[in-house]
Amino acid sequence: MNMLFQTMQGTHNTTLYTYHSRSVIYDTFYRFIVHIPWLYVWARVHTRMLMKIFGWIVVLPDYRASIEVVKRIQPDLIICAHPLQPLIFLKVRKALRANYDVAMCICDYGDQKEYVDSSPMLRTYLVRDEYTKDCMEKYIPSNSMVVFGTNVPDSFVEVSAMNEVRSTALFKEFCQQLAKPLVWNPVRKKLLVLGGSGWVKSSMSLIGRLSRCGEFDVLVACGKDGKTERKLMNMDNIFPFGFVDQRKLAVVEKAVDAIILSSIAPATMHELFTINRHPLFVHRYIQGQETPHVKLVQDWNVGMYEPTDEKMIELIKDYCGHPDKYAEMVNRAHSIQMNNVDRARNNPSIPARIRAERPAQQLYSSDDPLKIPSPW
Repeated sequence: MNMLFQTMQGTHNTTLYTYHSRSVIYDTFYRFIVHIPWLYVWARVHTRMLMKIFGWIVVLPDYRASIEVVKRIQPDLIICAHPLQPLIFLKVRKALRANYDVAMCICDYGDQKEYVDSSPMLRTYLVRDEYTKDCMEKYIPSNSMVVFGTNVPDSFVEVSAMNEVRSTALFKEFCQQLAKPLVWNPVRKKLLVLGGSGWVKSSMSLIGRLSRCGEFDVLVACGKDGKTERKLMNMDNIFPFGFVDQRKLAVVEKAVDAIILSSIAPATMHELFTINRHPLFVHRYIQGQETPHVKLVQDWNVGMYEPTDEKMIELIKDYCGHPDKYAEMVNRAHSIQMNNVDRARNNPSIPARIRAERPAQQLYSSDDPLKIPSPW
């Protein structure tokens, strides 16, 4: 997310601050509801009604911390990356009689109606591509949307350019340091199951079949999901690992023979497009939020969505045996990523645009005592 915001600064002289909420209420609720598809869909459909009824309940967990950060930083512009955040900062602005603007970054592709259902209409929305802009014109005026590009972390660019000897040596070192070390066998194909904390477990049945298949060494990125990691430790041919830094993850992504996705976030897509070794094999995705991403993978012709375990294994075997058949997908991914990088280099400066329309004013003097208004 930091890379996303950094590229939004453009070439203008702006100072970037990032604020990460420490509240786990939203995240816990989301991780619960997303595993109950009918309830998740219902909540998405009725977001506007729910926000009218429970708006202050949403705001309260972050209200005090948000006021503190606004008074400390005195921002000209707040860019929100979560559908609920604008509601919080709009209420903070009203409580403080502040003068900053609030913009929304629509981090996902396609029709993302929940981004406009969770708060009043904003003046500026940032979208990833023209396709998303077209989808969102049902809800947002076209002149309120700005298309932006996002650079990926330097570690992925570095590893992508690394020679094979060096990257393979680093991968072997990584395999030896696993809690369940992977004994190197150059003949056996190596797979990576990737999905972020909490989502890899949705592919447990596939991982079990790959274990019993016995033809692959399967690395599984479990992130912070220690329970799933411990469960996978007992499976033959399965080598789970927890959270690792971006450079190590990039090394693994470059070295394996195929990558299976249990979720398909835009950041993951562009990181894999940068490594640019394989088509995307999508086994699972987060219903609603990531539904447009599956369509994009197919429309862009950069991979395949296959939810059936047996068919996914057949696809992986075919790819590992005949990678040349899929070269067009890999080339397409490279082209898409180059366009994204070019867009990132030419990003409009959102802060400069806002300032030109409405000059910022000082919110508080530096010696103003911190006073927390009541939300009631």
